[in-house]
Amino acid sequence: RICRFLVYMLLHGKNPIPPRTILEQIWPEEDVENAGTKIKSLAYRLQNVFGVISDTRLIISTLAGYQLNPELNIMTDVKQFDDCWLQAQSAITLQTKLELLKRVTEIYHGNIYEAASSEHWLMPHELAYKYKCLAGYVEMMRMYYDLQDYTNVQRFASLALNIEKASVDAYYWM
Repeated sequence: RICRFLVYMLLHGKNPIPPRTILEQIWPEEDVENAGTKIKSLAYRLQNVFGVISDTRLIISTLAGYQLNPELNIMTDVKQFDDCWLQAQSAITLQTKLELLKRVTEIYHGNIYEAASSEHWLMPHELAYKYKCLAGYVEMMRMYYDLQDYTNVQRFASLALNIEKASVDAYYWM
């Protein structure tokens, strides 16, 4: 329960989320009657674990709900992925765009949290990252084709097929 709570909070960044929303999203079968108490307990237990690393609170409670502590600079691979993806979309030079897209595909390692990968609250995030990664591969294959670097076209097509066996684009470029 603590891990699911932590992953949910990390995915939502420093935005405050009401306890009822957290409980409804992660555990929809739970009674939301005592949502505040249940989430407060999870936050406390998480802090006991996190306290080994730092005395600073990881999750804080605000009037709007629970959020990651804005004083902490938390960098996850999901955040790095998003940052590289956005930079790649606005990159000016071909070389910069290729390097950023390569970084995106290197960061991607499949499911965000394997133990909860089939749960409804996590699936949209995992699918979004998967298809962004595949889009990165397709874009790189197109760019390498334009550069007449067919070895890299085939290499990235093969890597894309490792992520999605039914990728029409990867088969096309292969």
